[in-house]
Amino acid sequence: MYHLSELLTTLGIHFERLGQKREDLFLRIAPVKQSGEDCLIFIHKPDELTPEMLKHTSFAVALMEYGWGMGKASKLNSMNLSIFLVKHPRLVLAGILSMLYPDEDAFEAGIHPSSSIHPEADIHSTVSIGQNCMIGKCKIGENSRIHAYTTIKDNVIIGKDVIIREYCMIGGCGFGFVRDEADRLVRIPHIGKVIIEDHVELFPYVNVDRATLGETIVKTGAKIDHYAHIGHNSTVGDHSVITAGTVLCGGSSIGKRSWAGVHSIIKEKIAVGDDVTLGLGSVVTEDIQNGTVAAGVPAKPIIKEP
Repeated sequence: MYHLSELLTTLGIHFERLGQKREDLFLRIAPVKQSGEDCLIFIHKPDELTPEMLKHTSFAVALMEYGWGMGKASKLNSMNLSIFLVKHPRLVLAGILSMLYPDEDAFEAGIHPSSSIHPEADIHSTVSIGQNCMIGKCKIGENSRIHAYTTIKDNVIIGKDVIIREYCMIGGCGFGFVRDEADRLVRIPHIGKVIIEDHVELFPYVNVDRATLGETIVKTGAKIDHYAHIGHNSTVGDHSVITAGTVLCGGSSIGKRSWAGVHSIIKEKIAVGDDVTLGLGSVVTEDIQNGTVAAGVPAKPIIKEP
């Protein structure tokens, strides 16, 4: 059993406690619809119906948003419940889960003997590489992890604390062709680089093409979901999220702290700015300014009602 108050104190999280029930013990963490009397539940976006819902939900203790809860303090204090209010409850939950399940994403240290490593690869001694990987003449920084069946080609630079999960292709040939006088397609050699900066995470089946002449760059802290394609000479900005199936066509870019919804497509040489949100399935054919929410085919800015 765990005391929520002790966990929050250990994490250095300020909290306010509401409700008449003084116990804060829980055994497991569960979604609201699957909770029981031994559960910690988490409500990220409470609304006007939440107090009534809490009355009819079985749980041990609830973690909820601070500002909303303080506005409902009188009502919540009258209930026989144990409620903890924190700022950014989803972030707090991530900290609690990391504390309780430290091995959730454990990875075997060292280089698996089944992997093939180029003799001139510059690999930090703390790097771990899973089974059946193909590692070319590249550089991989401190504490980075390369999971099974991933291929990293020549001319790739990977920073520190990077996680590249299973079946990724990093630094493969870019898709570029030109027609000759007979209208036949002639492939353009791609001799550029891929740079993946620190704290990036790539999920399975991500493809990052090397640049034609310059650099394809995934910047610090970016997270790229399954089956995404980062085309040659493209740039993913710091701490941006590229969700599943998204395509950045050659020479396109997305700025800092932006979010590309599932199956978004950014046309070649198009620039998406900082702090942009792209809705599901957006097809971006024109540059998008900083701070914009856009969606559609083609993607257009969404004007929110006042």
